[in-house]
Amino acid sequence: MAPLARCLARDFQVSAPDLPGFGRSGDPSGVLTLPGMADVLAAWMDATGIRRAILVGNSLGCEVLVELALHRPDLVERLVLQGPTPDPEHASALRQVALFLLTSLLERPSLVPLALAEYARTGLWRYARTFHHMSRYRMAAGLPGVAAPSLIVVGGRDYLVPRDWARRIARLMPEARLVIVPHAAHGMNYSHPEELRNAILPFLLEG
Repeated sequence: MAPLARCLARDFQVSAPDLPGFGRSGDPSGVLTLPGMADVLAAWMDATGIRRAILVGNSLGCEVLVELALHRPDLVERLVLQGPTPDPEHASALRQVALFLLTSLLERPSLVPLALAEYARTGLWRYARTFHHMSRYRMAAGLPGVAAPSLIVVGGRDYLVPRDWARRIARLMPEARLVIVPHAAHGMNYSHPEELRNAILPFLLEG
């Protein structure tokens, strides 16, 4: 998320926390579930004095933000869900892996070694358990309960997130709309940060 964060920092005060066990965060003893990650994010916001914020997530982060919006709506001003991964109703874990590999061929080449380095730092066991939780999380069930205005953003070359799934997310949420960023794939927060900033900026400024 760092390239997008730098772009958005021209217009907003930006924080980009790492979830436990990922990036430069500490290594918890167990692997957190999606609700557990949302609880940690809420606790971090409470501890840092962030009472309410516009929240931007990519892939797994979208599921975490949906959980946060459901259980701590007081913290959420607006949501941007970029590349929200499909729930298990739409794609089995095996199919999600296959689509991930296909989409990776369309990403900026420098993203692949960067992602592999992050996976290595996270550890295979933690990543596999996190993927297990992610691939079984039924995000669709909670979407009607998300009251915050939301923007769903999908890359025109993101085959990991089917277009019909993205449209369904927008329909299920009480106040949401869908934006397609042409030529971008799943990792547009890294590969096309300026285009992503330009796509979401009008929505961010509406509040």
